[in-house]
Amino acid sequence: MNAKRKATLIGALLACALYILLIIGPATAGHITGEQPTTAFAAK
Repeated sequence: MNAKRKATLIGALLACALYILLIIGPATAGHITGEQPTTAFAAK
């Protein structure tokens, strides 16, 4: 596997992980901190 393909694959995996955290984060951490849902709604 060449470097460019590996970098693209790693970037895609990181993007998916970030996307999942953005969806699940407000649902889980929001109950603990109470400020996560407001920042998530403001981002929209």
